[in-house]
Amino acid sequence: MLGESTRSWATRTMRGMRCTLLVSLAVAALAAVGCGTVSIDTTTETDVGKVDVQDAPVEAAIGVVETTVPESTTSWAPNLPEEAVGSDGDVGETEPSGSPDAVPAESTTTGAPEATTTTGVPTTSTTLTSTTTTIPLEYHEVGHMQFAWAGDLAVYLPVTRYETVGFHESGHDGAFQLDVVGLTDWMTLASRGRGTGSRTAADIVVPPNEPIVAPVTGTVIRAGTYTLYCDHSDNFIVIEPNGRPGWELKMFHFEGLAVGVGDGVVATETFIGSSGRILPFVSQVDEFTSEPSNAHVHIEVIDTSIPDRPSSGGGC
Repeated sequence: MLGESTRSWATRTMRGMRCTLLVSLAVAALAAVGCGTVSIDTTTETDVGKVDVQDAPVEAAIGVVETTVPESTTSWAPNLPEEAVGSDGDVGETEPSGSPDAVPAESTTTGAPEATTTTGVPTTSTTLTSTTTTIPLEYHEVGHMQFAWAGDLAVYLPVTRYETVGFHESGHDGAFQLDVVGLTDWMTLASRGRGTGSRTAADIVVPPNEPIVAPVTGTVIRAGTYTLYCDHSDNFIVIEPNGRPGWELKMFHFEGLAVGVGDGVVATETFIGSSGRILPFVSQVDEFTSEPSNAHVHIEVIDTSIPDRPSSGGGC
C-alpha cells in the first residue's frame, strides 16, 4: 500500500496533468474565438451538419440578389401626328382636347381608354356622338356699309345690321369673285360643285322686318317672281350698275318687291323690299346661325359677256 505522502503526490501530479490539458484546450478555444468561425458555403447535402460548416442559403451560394419588381401598368397616350414631333425629338402640341383620343398625360389605365366626347367650335368640331350646340343670336350694327368689291364695283349691305355672311359658289360662270371688305363675321361655305369661284355669291343673314335697300346704284332691268328649286315662289331683282353695261347685280329671297323694270335705284337709299324672306327649307348658311334661323338675302354680280357653260339638264 502506498503511504499517505505518496498518495498525495500522485493526486497532485494527476491534477497538474489535468490542468495542463484543460489549459491547452482553453488556449485552442481562445484561438478559435479570436480567428472567428470559418463558414463554408454548402454545395451538397453531405456537407450539412459537419463541424464548423454552416448551412448557407441557396440564394447566397448562386449569387441571386432579390429585387422588387413593381406591378406593371399600361400607360396610354394619344397617337400624335408626325409633324407634332420636332427634329430634336421633342413632342410639340398634342392633339387637341376635343379629340376622343386626347387623355391627360399623367393618366394610366390597364386597358383601352374609354372614348370621350367634348364640345368644340360648333362649325368645325367632330365628335363621336351627336351634340346640339346653341349659337347665340348677335347682330352686327354697321349701317349700310360696303361689304365687298366685285371687280371695281363697290357693293353695299342691303340692311343696317347683319348676323353673318356666308359666301359660296354662283351658278354663273361670269360671276365675280367677291373681295370682302369690312365684315367681321363671315365664312366661305363648302363647295357646291359648281366650278365657279368660292366667293362668287353672298348669303347675308338679316334681321326680321328690316327693310331691304339697293346694294348698288343703277337701273332695274328685270324684277318679279320666279320658282326656286322648281317648287318655291320667290322674289328677285336684277340691277345694271351705272357705267357698267352688261354687268348685272342679282338679288333674291326678299318680301314685298317695291320697284319695277326701268326704275333707277341709289345704293343704300332706294327701298327694294319690305324684309328678307324665310325659306321653307334649310339653307347651307343656316348651320352657322342662331335657331330658328333668320332670312338671308342672296347677292351676286355677273359679267354677262362671259357665257355660262351649257346646262347638263335637270331643269324643272
